[in-house]
Amino acid sequence: MKNIKMLLTLAPVLFLVAACGEISSSSSESSSVNETSSSEASSSEASSSEGIVHVITTEAHLAAIANHLDEDYTLGANITLSGAWTPIGTQANPFTGTLDGMGYSINGLTMTAESIVYESVEETVATVTTLKGVGYLGLFGVNAGAITNMGVYGVDFTGTGTFDGAFSPDEFRIHVGALAGINLGTINHVNSTGNFSFLSTDARVRAGGLVGLNSNGTIQMSESSVNISVTTNLNKVATGGLVGETEGTTALLSRVKATGQVSATMNSADPLLECQAYAGGVVAVQQGGTVNDAFASGSVTSSINGAKPSYAGGVVGTFDNEFDDLVLSNAFASGTVSATSITNPKAYAGGILGRYEDKGFGHVIAVSNLLSGSAVEAHTTTATKAYSGTLISDFNLTNSTLTNAYFSGTATFTGKSNGTLDLVGAAQTTLDVMTVTTMGWPDYWTIEAGVVSLMIPMLSNV
Repeated sequence: MKNIKMLLTLAPVLFLVAACGEISSSSSESSSVNETSSSEASSSEASSSEGIVHVITTEAHLAAIANHLDEDYTLGANITLSGAWTPIGTQANPFTGTLDGMGYSINGLTMTAESIVYESVEETVATVTTLKGVGYLGLFGVNAGAITNMGVYGVDFTGTGTFDGAFSPDEFRIHVGALAGINLGTINHVNSTGNFSFLSTDARVRAGGLVGLNSNGTIQMSESSVNISVTTNLNKVATGGLVGETEGTTALLSRVKATGQVSATMNSADPLLECQAYAGGVVAVQQGGTVNDAFASGSVTSSINGAKPSYAGGVVGTFDNEFDDLVLSNAFASGTVSATSITNPKAYAGGILGRYEDKGFGHVIAVSNLLSGSAVEAHTTTATKAYSGTLISDFNLTNSTLTNAYFSGTATFTGKSNGTLDLVGAAQTTLDVMTVTTMGWPDYWTIEAGVVSLMIPMLSNV
């Protein structure tokens, strides 16, 4: 598995310097998050078995969490952000406390790709150690604590990101999520809305409507309606309606919903560049753990001009079982799904899963209870094969099980005559309650007049 060691934290760049200066110079506001007079204790502090719970009511208080990453917080009001924002927590110093939003929301989070702050990270996989640059766009950079019961609304991430070559890492990555770039902890009942639209000239991008990378973390009872469009020129790109990539044996996405439009484009001037483009309605790349009770309704598009294939899936873009076992169950998608490859021989598009190919590492794949109403298309131009599946475009049953798969959508492809059309699963002329009953889904799934719904309780002030 992966062993990550922090070597150096870089200073914020561009207008983020001013933002940090404003926070540090506002000492009375920063200290009020953690030091409150006895006369104010009833309004700004609450007793807890763990100690003091700090009530956040202003933008300055919220930013000051970065100075006290291991403490407990609640939101006491809706907060609208007005200035430049520095994500809270890094891989060297992640947020490890708790934040209970109490049903309130953070609004108007705006960041640009040009303002990304990079860290230099040493990462060891097996016996190979490389130096990587890691950057974040999100309310939090890295969460290793517990964040619950809140909204992050009106997020706007734009611009063009270029890594500062002065630090010369072997590889560099941008992690993008409305709530957090990377989640190592617990996220429960958090919603997000907004738009991501940016170009990375050189860095690998993992972007999700809520979280960029979920590494052995838990995300439950959460939903995102973020429209995502990310293009990279020299590296891989993975965009998911909720999460960009999920990895690790204990990684969990459960009872989650994504309704935004998702697009991933790898557009290189070098047709031999070996970088993939992945897009998924919920998660683009599932490298480990479990995804269950997952709903997606937005369109999913993946396009590539390079030496590797393009992958698009209504719920999951692709499986990768190199490191861990994978589970996908109780999954539904209804948006259009499209994968296009301009120079590579293959493009994969699936109504639920873009592709699974067993890489021979012996890890088990368990897939069950799939339901798709998606219209699926795979396109190639100079390529030899376009794989299009109503549920899964290409599924290798080695070390795998597949049960209870139904579809009412369609699958088409354009390409050379030896393209494939995979109609795995049982066709349904309409999606009805009997389908869900047959699969034994929990009662928070419903079908009425052919419309499938996954119910997630609304946020509430408690």
